[in-house]
Amino acid sequence: MTRTTFAIIASILLLAIGLSLALGHTVEAASIGAIFLFSILLGFFQELRAEKALDALRRMSAPHATVVRDGQARRVPARELVPGDVIRLESGDLVPADARLLEAIDLQTDEAPLTGESVPVAKQADAVSPPEAGIGDRHGMVHQATAVTYGRARAVVVGTGAATEVGHIGSLLASVEADKTPLEAELDRVGRALGRAAFVVVLVVVGMGLLRGRPVVEMVIFGIALAVAVVPEALPAVVTISLAIGAQRMAKRNALVRRLPAVETLGSTTIICTDKTGTLTTGAMAVREVYAGGRTFDPGGAGSLSGHGADRPPPDPVLRAFLRAGAVSTDADLQAADGDGRRRVRGDPTEGALLLAAAGFGFEKADLEAEAPRSGEIPFSSERKRMTTLHAVADASVAYSKGALEVLLPDCVRWRTERGDEPLEARDRDGILAAALGMGERAMRVLAVAERNGGTVSVAMVDV
Repeated sequence: MTRTTFAIIASILLLAIGLSLALGHTVEAASIGAIFLFSILLGFFQELRAEKALDALRRMSAPHATVVRDGQARRVPARELVPGDVIRLESGDLVPADARLLEAIDLQTDEAPLTGESVPVAKQADAVSPPEAGIGDRHGMVHQATAVTYGRARAVVVGTGAATEVGHIGSLLASVEADKTPLEAELDRVGRALGRAAFVVVLVVVGMGLLRGRPVVEMVIFGIALAVAVVPEALPAVVTISLAIGAQRMAKRNALVRRLPAVETLGSTTIICTDKTGTLTTGAMAVREVYAGGRTFDPGGAGSLSGHGADRPPPDPVLRAFLRAGAVSTDADLQAADGDGRRRVRGDPTEGALLLAAAGFGFEKADLEAEAPRSGEIPFSSERKRMTTLHAVADASVAYSKGALEVLLPDCVRWRTERGDEPLEARDRDGILAAALGMGERAMRVLAVAERNGGTVSVAMVDV
């Protein structure tokens, strides 16, 4: 119910209550007041409960920061940061404020909340951008509400609160004037019409009664009865109850409604224009398809965040080799399942998808690293477009590389099939390229994984 409609109906009802009390009709006044008070309290408590739930979510998601003060690193709430503080960032941290990088070691951040870019962005401490550069072009800066997906860094805080980029977005949103919902507009129209009708009817009837010589008190009481009869005093309660029921049903589906009219707005919505990253999607990646040895494999949901999979090693040796190679050559980690049974990725989302796929079939990174400990690595770079890790297996060394297919495929001379390692012929390369093209046409991101063992290089592809 809008303020205009509520004000009109409330004014009439309060006037009726006041006159009834003045004339000694306490029962009628109490009846009108009870309905009026019920509608107010119902709406108040419904919105209060939603506000408390939102406050609880804010407290749970309130970020913390590792700040260096007096030469000591300490963990403090992000709201206590001030410009000039030096903060430390590691993989998995939420950036607590806008900051200029002082040192960056293989740093990558997820800037999807600000730019919509789903791929992590590489950052360098020596990068200098002009003042007019957009957020996506500021490679020497990190911004609040983004997340560190890889590497570590030190940075000096240059903006907090409303002075950050996300704060600027909040200021712009606060300046937008909210339009009335269709229900609010219609209730406003009905409220004004009822108010005018009640005034005219009461004025005419009371006037005619007085002209005919009826007692003033009697006509005033009759006018009050007419006003209450014309005005639907139950309308605020009916509207509030209906919206509250809708809000409760949405809450059962994990959707909090802060203002009750938003329930009706959602019901009358026909088109929603929104950025998909983090809104229609979770901003996370999952392995959907694997092409290896000339065949296509479906992980069967094992690459999703829920971790549902076979929970056992796959019988196919080609798929088993790919899952092991993809999982052991990552820098990301999987956290233990929380209350909702979901495992959280700490690190790069693409690497997290590989870990989830492997874990769905029983391959845990810790077990794989115990079997093949890492002895060296060459980090990913935009020039190489690949990451290579070296592992000690028995008395030999095995290298795993993952990166862009167009970079890895030319270096591969063999590939692993169900018959074992075989030479990679021209027709096999054409088949791999055709499979990658098909994945790309389905809007999927293609990643190649290669293994070098004793001079033999084989290749497999994963679609995330």
